[in-house]
Amino acid sequence: MHTVVIIEDEDLIRQELLIAVDWESIDCRVIGDASDGISGESLIRALHPDVVLSDIRLPGQSGLQMIERAAPRSAIILTGYGEFELAQQAIRLGVYDYLMKPADHEDLLAAVRKLCRKLDEQAGPAPQEPSVQQHTVRQAMDYIDGHYHEDISIYQVASHLQLSESHLSHQFKEFSGYTVLEYLQNRRIREAMKLLRETTLQVSEIYRRCGFLSGSYFSRLFKRYTGVTPRDYRSGNTPVS
Repeated sequence: MHTVVIIEDEDLIRQELLIAVDWESIDCRVIGDASDGISGESLIRALHPDVVLSDIRLPGQSGLQMIERAAPRSAIILTGYGEFELAQQAIRLGVYDYLMKPADHEDLLAAVRKLCRKLDEQAGPAPQEPSVQQHTVRQAMDYIDGHYHEDISIYQVASHLQLSESHLSHQFKEFSGYTVLEYLQNRRIREAMKLLRETTLQVSEIYRRCGFLSGSYFSRLFKRYTGVTPRDYRSGNTPVS
């Protein structure tokens, strides 16, 4: 599985990229996100993702400055600005692709899929190995991805990794930018969105399949993440699509 970080200062766009794009369909996982170029640079240096997906216009420093300083393994630029000079600069920095916002989800996934294939085919030095802490966080993410449909908590995740809850919480937040609960909620909501789009299952069956015990809690959380109710999302009335 390839890892992705997202750097985008517009909250609605960043939220859409996090939860509305079907990253699992191309065997990718978002392991962190940031809303400015300074935090984005720190995130890239800490997480060593396979792919950086970034806007050009960012607070603190531009996406291109961030990429030049952090030197990620690969990057794709998303921007609402069509200046040819910026595209040229991105190419000189080794950016793989340059997509205009709002990017169609399928076009974005196709670009990332091609980039990941290129990374797999490339010869040369292997990417930097993750630290022990990064490996621990990725193991925690693996466990959540495999058990999100169950009634799990940070206690179960920590116990599986033979760590204390406080130790796991600290490492998870430090190396992903998320709390364990935020990552779990994101995973559950993404799966619910997929089931709402692709199946005719009742909402009550969908929330149970995604690990929610309460329909009212699921609906509140779903609306907080997407801006609409599950039924409105299914009908196509959704700000994040």
